[in-house]
Amino acid sequence: VLTEWFESHPDAKQCNVVDVGAGLGLLSCYAAKHDPRVRVNAIESNTHIADTSQLIYQDNGVADQVKIIRRDARHLTNKEVPQLAD
Repeated sequence: VLTEWFESHPDAKQCNVVDVGAGLGLLSCYAAKHDPRVRVNAIESNTHIADTSQLIYQDNGVADQVKIIRRDARHLTNKEVPQLAD
């Protein structure tokens, strides 16, 4: 999906991805590693899992591309996730 998105938006400087229920971050890591222009909002309500995923993002070199939001997705506001997903 990301490859197709970038092909249809060749001048894009950034692609915003939202990973709801990010868990340990497998999909967030995959998206971030796919292209350095990807920015991920990883939403995970379990703080222990979110803390572990932060280490996984660091170990995979994508921590600067992934913002972890430790909150239940049903209660998010535009302030917490200002960028809509592309």
